[in-house]
Amino acid sequence: MLYTNKSVILWGSGNCGKYIFKTFNKKGINVIAFGDSNSDKIGQSILGIPIISKVDVAKNYMDAAIIITTQRENNEKIRDELRAANIHNDIYTLSEVLAAEGVGDRRRECAEFHLDHMDNYFKNAESQRSRDVFWSNSSPFKELFDMLDTRKIVELACGRGRHVQHYIDETEKIVLVDVLEKNISFCRERFKGYSHIQYYTNSGCDLKELLDDEFTAIFSYDAMVHFESIDIYYYLLETYRILGHGGMALYHHSNNHQDYRTSFMTGVNGRNYMSMDLFAHFADRAGLEVIDQKVIKWGDVEDGLTLLKKI
Repeated sequence: MLYTNKSVILWGSGNCGKYIFKTFNKKGINVIAFGDSNSDKIGQSILGIPIISKVDVAKNYMDAAIIITTQRENNEKIRDELRAANIHNDIYTLSEVLAAEGVGDRRRECAEFHLDHMDNYFKNAESQRSRDVFWSNSSPFKELFDMLDTRKIVELACGRGRHVQHYIDETEKIVLVDVLEKNISFCRERFKGYSHIQYYTNSGCDLKELLDDEFTAIFSYDAMVHFESIDIYYYLLETYRILGHGGMALYHHSNNHQDYRTSFMTGVNGRNYMSMDLFAHFADRAGLEVIDQKVIKWGDVEDGLTLLKKI
């Protein structure tokens, strides 16, 4: 490990920093402080440890390793600011720290982050404004979703079921899939009056409990943007397997391809490494035909939307 036997300062006290703190705690790594440039936070504490300034580090924490927990695009700027403040500590980016972990750790990282930090997100996602991004008549999502045969449909990474109300009455069978049992339990309670909905807590990379050639459609909105690229390929293989002849899939995915080292934890708004062309390539290798692709604006980033068909 890069910082073996050293005390650690996590630079950045937002959700990412908090998640890394909890992860390091489990591994017995000694995090002694959060560092932050926001003067309003200095002197406060989070999770029982103090938030300190650059001046504090230079004066009192010279032997600690610093790990920058912000998004990759800001890493070098922050490193330069720390050096300019006369800080000579070992400084690592989160990407450098995570590089030694395998895809299983990346998958766990995304799921656990959502488990700890997504309650407010899910509440906001239920608002009419948030749902209109997907379901208004002017939405490219809705335009392509209307091409699906929804009789037997799988929603992958369903979260707390905010999309279900928009297609529930058009179906014979729905399978809601999520890697978090917390989300599946929420959906069970939310839709307990519907006998045609089934629930599945999966591994984060396969749909092995679903039968071959059974479904007419599968889709995922506002989740696959966070997935590891290799897991997307696994899901595309599974997509081909579970769809019947002529079945279609609609996936909202990342189009963040500037740096192949990008991950959920380091990408802008959690966008993992993926591109429109790479997604189409994976789909082709999985046996699926690309029917349409659209680049869509999502906040400050441009995502991809891909419609696929099993021929």
